[in-house]
Amino acid sequence: MSGNVQEWCWDQYESYDSLPVIDPTGPDSDSGNLVRGGSYFWGVHHTRLAIRGILMPYQRSERTGFRLVSLVP
Repeated sequence: MSGNVQEWCWDQYESYDSLPVIDPTGPDSDSGNLVRGGSYFWGVHHTRLAIRGILMPYQRSERTGFRLVSLVP
């Protein structure tokens, strides 16, 4: 999955705190959505999963995708 496009996440973007947090969701305000992973556009160094960025819901990018998730009973 990594390296093709960055992944658009439901979570809001926020800088990490100094304390460890499990599954942070970000602020409640509309600060823009988190995008994770790099894209082919930025080159090899930026395709790692730890790369984070911000994308507002109204913005479009050919370098961003999303993953569909389904809960199976």
